Amino acid sequence: MNRTARYNAPSTSITKLPQQPLVDTIAHEFSEGLHAHLTAEKMQAVVERNRAETAPRACQSHDFCDASMALYEVFLRYGLDPAAEGAMDLYGVLWD
Repeated sequence: MNRTARYNAPSTSITKLPQQPLVDTIAHEFSEGLHAHLTAEKMQAVVERNRAETAPRACQSHDFCDASMALYEVFLRYGLDPAAEGAMDLYGVLWD
């Protein structure tokens, strides 16, 4: 099944992506969360490693903290549950 078909498929959980302002807000709050949990030196290392990374959707923050939990907490603040069926297919755009 192609990605578009999955987005348009009926679902009992999540059926659409958040609007762009919410995506931007979530990305910003995730970044703030990383800054709060990492030293300035570690955050700089994350930024430098991410700039050099060639694999799509790879984030070097995982070398320094549980970045998935930081993002999960932000999702929950906005009523988004990435653990819901099909949610990661829909919310993958937030990693980009």
